Amino acid sequence: MCPQVYLINKTAAEVAKRCTTKWMAAHPGSRKFVAGAIGPTSKTLSVSPSVENPAFRGCTYDEIEQAYYEQVCSFDLGISGRGCPD
Repeated sequence: MCPQVYLINKTAAEVAKRCTTKWMAAHPGSRKFVAGAIGPTSKTLSVSPSVENPAFRGCTYDEIEQAYYEQVCSFDLGISGRGCPD
């Protein structure tokens, strides 16, 4: 995943957390939640980019899993300050 995506996700989560904390302080008893979204990727996972080889994929399952994991970690770091273990 490119470093800018990580920073954007982390910052967005921080802003959302700040806003919900401020809202809940101004409205005691009111609870707000922050939701984020991961994906999509720039890679096609269901169609081969190679006409000659229909089974070929431009990325592996492990690469997609890692990209999604990093996105979740950036949200977690922005919300809780923990992030994910290395």
